[in-house]
Amino acid sequence: MKDGSLTLFFPAAAVSGSRVPKVVRIGKDAAAPLLSDLGRAAIAALATPAAWDPAAVTVPEPDSVKGDPVYEVPSEIGPGERARESDGAGPALQLAPLSGSGVAPSAVVAPDARLLRAVALTYDDGPARGLNEELRGHLDEHHAAATFFLIGNIVPGQEDLVAATSADGHEVGCHSWTHRDLARTGSEKLEKEIGHTTEVIRDALGRRPLVMRPPYGARDKQVDERAGQDGQSVQLWDVDTLDWQHKNGDKTLHAVTSQTRRGSIILMHEIHQASVDATPRVLQWLDENDYTLLTCSELGQNQMWAGKHYTHGLIREA
Repeated sequence: MKDGSLTLFFPAAAVSGSRVPKVVRIGKDAAAPLLSDLGRAAIAALATPAAWDPAAVTVPEPDSVKGDPVYEVPSEIGPGERARESDGAGPALQLAPLSGSGVAPSAVVAPDARLLRAVALTYDDGPARGLNEELRGHLDEHHAAATFFLIGNIVPGQEDLVAATSADGHEVGCHSWTHRDLARTGSEKLEKEIGHTTEVIRDALGRRPLVMRPPYGARDKQVDERAGQDGQSVQLWDVDTLDWQHKNGDKTLHAVTSQTRRGSIILMHEIHQASVDATPRVLQWLDENDYTLLTCSELGQNQMWAGKHYTHGLIREA
């Protein structure tokens, strides 16, 4: 904090047999001996922050905004293993140590998508009260992570759902302000569609989202670059369940089982009861076929650059 105190956020702390977000605050005097040089520099930056300058953000070359070529794919790609089970709270992490009964799990780095048979499960159009909680319950039962793309104008008044989604270990992204076709939107309205949505999510979480998804997958260079100004990569998909159209659990499951491969980004929707009801069957099939569910950012091994668009993860099977 600006005054030199520390606020520690544990998004999924195990407390009395339940998994809840916990915040621990350490006063300035107690925090001072704990700080490294980097920590002291960070607090100094908080005290006198530089103004946010979208013009200072540069979109990576080449001119094409197609994101796939920026991946640094390993020269040798292994078969992809299933994530090792963890007894820690939150989604399963490949590098999470087995802590043992009564022992707090160690801090871990992001899962290594290069080594995993990994996919990303994504849900659009939330937050939807009632369905959001139910959906997160299904994911929790399978120790699975997902990415939720939220519509900005329905976030106000439901910030608790946004915070709870993040606290459960899921990724939260921008899905425009009004769910309009961004590729047919002028720059002034595009500013609100992406910029305003980014701000309300930031207000709910305390940080900007790193990913955005244009409604209908409608994007162009202007959309990509505007997302890049807010530090977001553009996330499309390669498995479209069409769950919004047919609202049929069997068809949703068939789309997943017939199209999913290592590296897939799977599109579903939070706002339809049929989609939420189909989720346990989807999760069961993914589990039986040794897939590990990561967030979009994890799937790309943090190589998904702001201002670029992606349809799949770092390692993709033919």
